[in-house]
Amino acid sequence: MVCPTSDLCVGGCNLYASEEGPINIGGLQQFATEMFKLMKIPQIHPPDLAIQDLGPGYRSKIALLGCGPASISCATFLARMGYSDLTIFEKNESIGGLSSSEIPQYRLPYEVVDFEIELMKDLGVKIVKGRSLSVKDITLQGLKEQGYEGVFIGIGLPQAKRIPIFQNLKEQMGFYTSKDFLPKVSAASKPGMCKCKSALPSLHGNVIVLGAGDTAFDCATSALRCGAKRVFVVFRKGFNNVRAVPEEMGLAIEEKCEFMPFLAPKEVIIKGDRISGIKFLRTEQLDDGTWIEDEEQEVRLKADWIISAFGSGLENPDG
Repeated sequence: MVCPTSDLCVGGCNLYASEEGPINIGGLQQFATEMFKLMKIPQIHPPDLAIQDLGPGYRSKIALLGCGPASISCATFLARMGYSDLTIFEKNESIGGLSSSEIPQYRLPYEVVDFEIELMKDLGVKIVKGRSLSVKDITLQGLKEQGYEGVFIGIGLPQAKRIPIFQNLKEQMGFYTSKDFLPKVSAASKPGMCKCKSALPSLHGNVIVLGAGDTAFDCATSALRCGAKRVFVVFRKGFNNVRAVPEEMGLAIEEKCEFMPFLAPKEVIIKGDRISGIKFLRTEQLDDGTWIEDEEQEVRLKADWIISAFGSGLENPDG
């Protein structure tokens, strides 16, 4: 559903340049997995794997930190190989990582992620919620003292990157980072993800989304579903530099999002205690490939909300 098949298998299909186009590999995979789900067949160890004959190393305690796609995949394959004492530690009450908390329901339904998790649990993998890798909770030394002989770190990049002009902006002023906005959308729109009952973020007027990756386009199409009248996707470089997969950009085009390339945010305009607009500078690429901002070319856009999707990092060791 969210695999960038156009950049991978479909992009390499021999029929790609034909009149009929490439084989819809993603659609075939989705159909196969949906049929398998309806069969309700639990996952088992390979029939030729004699668990009782495996060495003591296969009974070693292994910890996996973070219950996102990386840890789920790692735990599943370790369990298939015969490792029997696998525990995933997850900071949040909802599990599935980015697949659950940030990819919108209309792109990746929660029941799909939950099905993958249940298949993993069929193999005996345990999940402990409310625990995180930090100096105040789980540490590598602490795991070692508890008898864990292997640790897989799959916590991702949980904190949004903020450029200096956004440092003091808050939701009450009309500002979100993608790491704030998309989890709120998911919590309100994904039945079964968590016990919480919340409403979608209430947006209105002009929403400016900053960024050119998959996350930015998820924010843009989600903003329309949250009440935005117009959504502008603004990015520093040109269309040839957009990192999002074509399917994401195509959906934003279908839903009438507007694109504004070659603009870098310079200043947020505040009136009273609310965002009212944002000032941009035109960007240009020099002959040597570097990008510069032209102080003489300025663009101002009215904005009721700003959503920053400038990537993420791991900046707070206690976060």
